Amino acid sequence: MTPAGPPFFRYLVVDMDRQLDVEVGVPVATAMSDDDRISAGVLPSGRYAVLPHTGHPDSLREVTAALLTWAEEHGIVWKTTEEGKKWGARLEFYLTDPKTEPDMNKWTTELAFLVA
Repeated sequence: MTPAGPPFFRYLVVDMDRQLDVEVGVPVATAMSDDDRISAGVLPSGRYAVLPHTGHPDSLREVTAALLTWAEEHGIVWKTTEEGKKWGARLEFYLTDPKTEPDMNKWTTELAFLVA
């Protein structure tokens, strides 16, 4: 299948001290079926808070913290499941192709969090 958008990480559980549960995805134009190597899925629809970031991926932890702080200051509540332990959708879309831009300091990543 041909990708229909940028690859992404979907963070399901984020506890930097104990557990990190992550899915890796690539959007496609038509629905797929699961097989031995791939689990097909759909990202939840709804309103997302989106923050683009250009810079080294090592800085994404700080950028994410800034987004979470901004949301708290503005009364934004994130969509979660399992009593707040699992994110509805917490995504990092990797918009820069490393083949065309090898300088990681110039990479653009888009953070997208599903709002409750």
